[in-house]
Amino acid sequence: MDEKDASLEQERRECLEQQEAFYNQAYEGFLKAVSTEMFPMCGMDQTTVDYLLAVMSKHFKRYDTASKCISRILSTSSASKKMKDRAFDLKEEIIREIKDSKA
Repeated sequence: MDEKDASLEQERRECLEQQEAFYNQAYEGFLKAVSTEMFPMCGMDQTTVDYLLAVMSKHFKRYDTASKCISRILSTSSASKKMKDRAFDLKEEIIREIKDSKA
């Protein structure tokens, strides 16, 4: 049973590495698309794409990019209250992560 468990653990690690690589490819693709494409993009408006990029940036600890995306959401008049609330919550999470990493 130990050999089977070790094999499953190795497979799980490989899957997680692939997942991270695919997520990074998606992130880089969206960053490139934002600079070269017009909105709507993939059926999403700019506010939605900014939120998506902010979440992905937070995942990769690229807080400067996440902060820029969040500030665009919070400053635009076209974003819904729900989207602004989500962006504000994400901003608070990022601030908390930055403080925790410095502590």
